[in-house]
Amino acid sequence: MEALIVIDAQNEFSQNGKRPVPNYLHAIEIIKKHVEQARMSKTPIAWVRHGPFDIAFTPINAARLNQGKVRDTGIPAVMCPEQAVVASRLLNAAMVCPIHYGRAEENYFETPDPEGNFLRFARKRNAKPLLLKQGEYIEL
Repeated sequence: MEALIVIDAQNEFSQNGKRPVPNYLHAIEIIKKHVEQARMSKTPIAWVRHGPFDIAFTPINAARLNQGKVRDTGIPAVMCPEQAVVASRLLNAAMVCPIHYGRAEENYFETPDPEGNFLRFARKRNAKPLLLKQGEYIEL
């Protein structure tokens, strides 16, 4: 089945958006044309919107591992603390909650002091950190 998928990058196409796309009016006209064509041909349309989010849950340990068939390449398999904070800002998340860190296992390596670095980068980038202990939850 064919479908038209429109991704709304929250504010990207607004005149007063935080990071407006150059020639955004032209981009909007093209999107309108594709949506109209899809409607006329009865093609399903999915409108996908990302952000703003209440909380972004992001890994922060920059994990590398040698386990089973997985061999350490020297390149982290997940985000480091700074990348996690930046990702939360790009997603327009109101808060950022770090996950996947603090594991002490053989052949599993994480960046030093992931939580401390995460908090430092969050302050530097004006992100609101949310630290939850194992088993703790938050209601929105």
